Amino acid sequence: VAQRPASPAKEVHKLKHELAMVQQRVSRLKDGHGQLQQEAVACRNQLNAAEKAAEMARTEEQKASLEYQAYMETMEKRHVDVEGSLCEALRRNCCLARQLISAQEASAVGEKRLEASEESAAVLRSQMEAAEGQYVAAMAILCSETLRLREHREQLAKGPLTTS
Repeated sequence: VAQRPASPAKEVHKLKHELAMVQQRVSRLKDGHGQLQQEAVACRNQLNAAEKAAEMARTEEQKASLEYQAYMETMEKRHVDVEGSLCEALRRNCCLARQLISAQEASAVGEKRLEASEESAAVLRSQMEAAEGQYVAAMAILCSETLRLREHREQLAKGPLTTS
């Protein structure tokens, strides 16, 4: 069975309706395309901002890296300076220790010499006391002999001794 053609007015109305539908779709697509374009622009703006932030972050990272490198070089130099100062201090301590040992040895030798001098002085004092005693004894003998000789001279001066 063959279909009967619809009336031209219905056909026109149907076509107008389809055209309106298509136009609405096109309009919706255009609106959607506009929204997509706005989103794309917003995304591009965000991407540009992110790229600028990333570039600034890279610059800051490079700056921080250079500052860290300079800091580490300074710390290494200070470390070397501190090690040098420590070595110098150790050298001085060793020198002072040697001088102290030498002074202690010299002090010990001086103490031994002092002890020897004190012992020698004691021996000399004892010898001097003995010599003084001998001197006193010798003087006593000399005085006694002098007195005896005087008496003898006086008797000789008085005359010869008579033996009875």
